[in-house]
Amino acid sequence: MATTTASKEITEDRIYHTSGHALLAMNAGFPIELMSVNGFSAADLARIGPRVQRLDEWTMIRMPELQYPPGTFPRTRLMENLCHLALAGPILELLHRGRPCTVSAIKEHEHDWRQAWTAAGFLHHDETERVAYLDRQIALGERYISLPSWQEYIGPITRHLSTNETMEGSDVQAIWDRIKDEHEARSRRPVNRRMLDLYADEADEEWDAELYSE
Repeated sequence: MATTTASKEITEDRIYHTSGHALLAMNAGFPIELMSVNGFSAADLARIGPRVQRLDEWTMIRMPELQYPPGTFPRTRLMENLCHLALAGPILELLHRGRPCTVSAIKEHEHDWRQAWTAAGFLHHDETERVAYLDRQIALGERYISLPSWQEYIGPITRHLSTNETMEGSDVQAIWDRIKDEHEARSRRPVNRRMLDLYADEADEEWDAELYSE
């Protein structure tokens, strides 16, 4: 019984972990290709190519079609988004488990930390500055993902994964579009497509908090 309970807890943690990635993926420029809480089969791995890459053991993402040279603003923005995407999975899992979201806790998730560390390296070459940058992004990510209204997105994704154990990117997109349309209908104005933009100015942050707070 203990083994079964532990197995269920691990699976639930993975469900929230992958859901965290999905939450960021839709507006970070790296759409979800496939998620699987039990890992990928050989057939799944056959999808990997120039446009599809593994983010971690349970998440595949689609790479952007356009590639930008280092040092340009679009390239910097892309690396920021990839960093946020990599951190979002561990952050949501840690929140679900009731653990603090710290650099040391995120480092326990080796694949995600490596992705975030590499992406942050394009922004900060000095390792001390890079750690400080990632620490700030973890705190910002925890703040945004903790907003109660995000359950409208997280809930359907976690339920789908609990039932099916896998989830195609098209299913994630369908949930995003449906809930976005519901928000727009209630607010009678377009929803900010960059709701999780961790670099929004204070006015945008206040607007987001007002629109999505309960």
